[in-house]
Amino acid sequence: MNAVVGAMMGSYDLQNAQRWRVEDMEYRKQEVQWREDDVKRQHAWRLDDIEREKRLQKLENERRVTDARSEQLSAVSNLSALLGGFAMVANVEINLPADINWSIMFLYGTVSASVILCMLCCMLMCTLLLLAITRYASLDLENDLRLLEFEQLDVESPFYVWWLKRCEKDWQLAYGFFRVGIFLFLWTVALVGWVQFEKTMIAGIGMSAIAFLSFVFWQVRIESKWRYLLAFPEGTSVPPSYQRVSEAEQRMRSRSLTELFERVFTSRSRSNDPEERGTRYGAYVKSDT
Repeated sequence: MNAVVGAMMGSYDLQNAQRWRVEDMEYRKQEVQWREDDVKRQHAWRLDDIEREKRLQKLENERRVTDARSEQLSAVSNLSALLGGFAMVANVEINLPADINWSIMFLYGTVSASVILCMLCCMLMCTLLLLAITRYASLDLENDLRLLEFEQLDVESPFYVWWLKRCEKDWQLAYGFFRVGIFLFLWTVALVGWVQFEKTMIAGIGMSAIAFLSFVFWQVRIESKWRYLLAFPEGTSVPPSYQRVSEAEQRMRSRSLTELFERVFTSRSRSNDPEERGTRYGAYVKSDT
């Protein structure tokens, strides 16, 4: 009897020990799973923190680029306004002789007016580009940066892509006006000597010679060194997402100042042709009917 009871108690203890061992193994597996989940969760949180910090750094870099571009446009705009003001003051304050040659006077008035208009166009275009940069930086920059993938943060620049698509052609045109204005301003300096000192030929020749030497120095030493600023960026300087498109497609999607000028000047000639119709952004295509 005692042996039977002992065997029953031993089997009961063995079953309990086995059950406890199974429960302990399951609990240990659960602990391992919990630790793995914690590691994965902390790793995901760390990746999110890294991505957040990297996006904030990218946004700060983009804002620094926009500030640098704004300072560039402000400098060109201020300098063009200064030169245009000099030309205007010269027209107002100059003392014209009574017996001045009409051809010299016509040439001086035409050149000085051209200087003022070129500098005015440059100043206005730079001002509008500044407004466009401010609007993009305050409204669209963060959204464009948020749409980038994490792997694209090191190679893409939303502001630079936007600048190439919307503002680069206008900037080149404004800088072209500035270059032409510089040339005409030097020509105005030469003509002032012949207008103001018409009876003194030596003064006119001297001022013309100085203006010519200044123009040669400007072309040979200054502009030739920085002429690449007018070239459209290509190669490694262009972000991968920016692709050069055809002229027709670029005209369809671009609403720049250049397109506005083209749309104004071409609307009259194209409005009389019934086979052509205008699109929203100023590009014209043949109708199928």
